[in-house]
Amino acid sequence: MNSFGTLHPALVHFPIGLLAVVPVLILVGVFSGSLRRGVMLATAIVLLVGTIASYVAVAAGESSGDVAIMPPDAPAGLNQAIHNHEELAETCRNIFTALTVLYGLLVFTPPGLKWLAKPKWTLITQLIFLVLHSGAVLLLLRVGHLGGRLVHHWGIHVPL
Repeated sequence: MNSFGTLHPALVHFPIGLLAVVPVLILVGVFSGSLRRGVMLATAIVLLVGTIASYVAVAAGESSGDVAIMPPDAPAGLNQAIHNHEELAETCRNIFTALTVLYGLLVFTPPGLKWLAKPKWTLITQLIFLVLHSGAVLLLLRVGHLGGRLVHHWGIHVPL
């Protein structure tokens, strides 16, 4: 039995929780004054760990296809529902990868972009990133919803 695939239901909650808390951390950073850089670094770490966790969750999801227990006489639409969940999960993982790189550039500003590290621009870039990241979190929540439907509506599960 492929034990990695059976971990998918547990592993998916780590990236969801970590990536969903990033907007709160960004807001804390925006209003933290002299602690802003430290909060931004902490935010970058949480974002990086959440993004890495999304790679693990997607890989476990791909492996879970080998061990998933399907309902008898799989109903029409089930394969499309699985496909939609898989595709959106991979898209979210890729979006969060890009956002992690972007946020890393904001935190560890390259020499040619040092003007972005000034307080006025830091505030603007943090708020723009907040909007972008929040949109990605909404997509991530949709992935979670589709996964939940696979379990609770379609009856798919993996052995524990």
